[in-house]
Amino acid sequence: MKTGERGDIYLELHGQRLALSSETPGFLEYVSAAMEPFLCAPDGPPAIECRLEWVEGPRARSLREAFGVEGWQLRPDRDLYIDGNTAYWLRIDDFLDLHIKAAWEDGVLRLTGRYYFSLGPSARSEWLRRLRHRGRLGLLRAHRFSTLLYYLVYHPILWRLSRFAGWHVLHGGAVSDGRRAVVLAGMPGCGKSTLAVALSGLPGWRMLSDNLVLFNASSVMACPELLLLDQGSIARAGAGGQALR
Repeated sequence: MKTGERGDIYLELHGQRLALSSETPGFLEYVSAAMEPFLCAPDGPPAIECRLEWVEGPRARSLREAFGVEGWQLRPDRDLYIDGNTAYWLRIDDFLDLHIKAAWEDGVLRLTGRYYFSLGPSARSEWLRRLRHRGRLGLLRAHRFSTLLYYLVYHPILWRLSRFAGWHVLHGGAVSDGRRAVVLAGMPGCGKSTLAVALSGLPGWRMLSDNLVLFNASSVMACPELLLLDQGSIARAGAGGQALR
């Protein structure tokens, strides 16, 4: 793990350097393993600074409770608040227990994600469920790490590439022979990953990505991620599946 003085993880993807900090060591270990090819030394200022704050208990119900903020200038959505150069997002539809604070300061994106780990809707049910799952709490916490990786690493990097470098994000896979690329776009579960792995088994072709692709109208660029395929899908991918590691 390559870290700075405070134990931050430093990584760089497509020219975007990001520093990630957290007091949750399991999450830092997970990110280090998932992003291992892109870890770098802390020898330059990052363009993105992200921090995970892990809270054991139910999520906050107000901006003041979540981030200690009493007022705001704009409220473009029910759960989105803007105060100067800082935005607060209190409802992420597919990840309700994460609150995000994002600030733009001197050309640096500083993002704080506050995640609330809770098992029950009330104090009594929380206590009972923690007692029932006491031997699996570590595993249940780890199940959240992959989604947190997207919100605290991938999404900030993709935003900067889109905002400043002219790249745009497609939900799709891609393979390339070095001169040209085939992009496989489609809804989740339609077989993009399996097909991308299978095509990468053809002589001279390699997989760029199975889930996210960057494009600028003339070129494509990979957004490399961990590949999540079951054994049945890997078997159907043939030679490409056999070459996975």
